Amino acid sequence: MSLRALAVVVLASLCGCAISRTYYGEPLPLDAEVLVAHTADGVDLPVIHYQAAGKKKPVPILFLHGISANARHMDLDAEHSLARWFAARGYETFSMSLRNTLDELLPESAHRADPAHTNFDTYSMQDLPAAIALVKSKTGAAQVDFVGHSMGGMIYYAYLARGGSDIRSAVVLGSPARLRMGTRLEGFILSRGETVLKGVDVVPNATLAALIVPVSGNVVSPVEDLVINLDNTDVSTWQKMVAIGTGDLAGGVLRQFVKCIVDDKLESADGSIDYLARLHDVKVPTLVVAAKADHIGLAGAVKAGYLALGGEKKFFVAGVENGFARDYGHCDLTVGERAPDEIYPLIQRWFEQH
Repeated sequence: MSLRALAVVVLASLCGCAISRTYYGEPLPLDAEVLVAHTADGVDLPVIHYQAAGKKKPVPILFLHGISANARHMDLDAEHSLARWFAARGYETFSMSLRNTLDELLPESAHRADPAHTNFDTYSMQDLPAAIALVKSKTGAAQVDFVGHSMGGMIYYAYLARGGSDIRSAVVLGSPARLRMGTRLEGFILSRGETVLKGVDVVPNATLAALIVPVSGNVVSPVEDLVINLDNTDVSTWQKMVAIGTGDLAGGVLRQFVKCIVDDKLESADGSIDYLARLHDVKVPTLVVAAKADHIGLAGAVKAGYLALGGEKKFFVAGVENGFARDYGHCDLTVGERAPDEIYPLIQRWFEQH
């Protein structure tokens, strides 16, 4: 490709991203405060904060998104926001973005990460501890409650398996603790994953997603079929999620997950820590929620985390079998049309009981 052709592609991508965010996205409301967490390795992370309405609950809540997402996944709009829903009920809420996923919220002077030096371990050793420290400093609380979706819950597992503390109780949504459980992508990953990802520093998912927003949900791709149940989520909501809730992905994270699939373990990049094996020492009360129609975090893979945990715990499948109107897909757990009536109260009850 010539330099001129490459320049045209880059310009079209940037324009497509800007247009998609303008027409399909939604800016943060005026009461959203963007804070900055500082990691031990010198990286700044954006954290969206909402003050509690009415009588304040004693323990703040920290929300963490999943892979290829950012903090807006947990705070999409007024109708689909765990952060705003809980803030309206008296909780101080904080939605963190992992490094390189929502850097546009950071000031120009912020220190940004080099994605070439990022893997899954980085999130549990650097990003999550920094966000917890920020929440404690901002609120004066000794502990936080935690909600993690997909990889966010896996980071929670790794953080506590490494001896992390200061989490009072937690809810993990669609978080597989085993990755070799028969997902539709597994065959391709086992056969070609390492070759395809060799030398890849970052996958520009945010730009790629913005380009396909107009057809998202109307022409359902194999990838969308994996992550969303459009019988349970409006197309307009999904388009908004694609436009503003998608984040870039470090190649090192994908390579580590490929290794986890090959070895059939949730382990550190160097293989020295089997995170799943260490969960029996984790005593934090944890609600583990699987989605019945989830093709990424299959119920059996999510339940593996529940079975490994050593403390008080509960496992729940979000679907018709448990009285819900529809079977939930992977992303429906946070942005589904019925999630504020079915999933959010489930989380609140767990925190109130613990």
